[in-house]
Amino acid sequence: MFTLEFAYMRLHFKARGHLRLPPYKGSTFRGAFGVAFKRAVCIVQHGECERCLVRTQCVYPYVFDTPVENAQGIFRGYQEAPHPYLIEPPLETKTDYAPGEEFAIGQTLIGRALNYMPYFIYTFQRMGDTGIGRGRGKCDLISGEALHADGTWQEVYDGASEMLQQDVPHLTAQDLMHKEIGSQIRLSFVTPTQLKADRILQRGLDFPVLIRGLLRRYSALAAFHADGPPDLNYADYISAAENIQTTSHNLTWRTWERYSNRKNRRMSVSGFTGDVVFEGDMTQFHPLLALGVPMHVGKWTSFGMGQYALI
Repeated sequence: MFTLEFAYMRLHFKARGHLRLPPYKGSTFRGAFGVAFKRAVCIVQHGECERCLVRTQCVYPYVFDTPVENAQGIFRGYQEAPHPYLIEPPLETKTDYAPGEEFAIGQTLIGRALNYMPYFIYTFQRMGDTGIGRGRGKCDLISGEALHADGTWQEVYDGASEMLQQDVPHLTAQDLMHKEIGSQIRLSFVTPTQLKADRILQRGLDFPVLIRGLLRRYSALAAFHADGPPDLNYADYISAAENIQTTSHNLTWRTWERYSNRKNRRMSVSGFTGDVVFEGDMTQFHPLLALGVPMHVGKWTSFGMGQYALI
């Protein structure tokens, strides 16, 4: 049922010189990563994907502009597909990094994107050489780890040799469910999260809205980046979610601006952060809740939004 494969990684960097980054770094890393990815893989001089002879065989449009023509089931007619990756920026709000200082970012690769893992690692190398943030500060990718099915982190990339191991762990929902889930859970949203109900932005969060968001995201990822939509009784999940109570919440609405390289303009981005406590029979929802940790929920997940911890 929840068989979509993914890899959950941590990449460690060391600043070569001074780095100046914004308090929320997701958009900065996502933008620099996208530019570096295209420079790494594009083989045509004009650099325009729309008129490229090899577009259908190129990894760049698959990752950043996944074709939707062959979507199945309820996803026929979708104008956009979810990206098969996401970046988790450093959560600290500090803006200055001294030479030699280290930091880490998270990365999730999903479905067929797992086949392109070497491209992602190489792109992060290139990103560090090109520079990020104000002044284009440079950094080095020094190591990479991947979450193993036993819950430990396994080193899979060594920056000194620039070698990526061949056996990077692939996970499914079952690998995240080592501990039984209780009748009361706390979700701590550590990056801004944007969810809608009836096309209205939600400044608070009730359980059915969360489950709809998780179902939508997982199903779309499986539809566009694996073997098709999962065989789930969506109505049953939504009906059961109505029985889960919100016992406490402490959410803060945040708004900031990001620059979109693709649209060449500044955009306003908003979402909530903070904690929500739910109570009820969570057994049915355990796989979805566990998957939401590495896959996030809501909008703009590719640059780290919608990240939460399950407590």
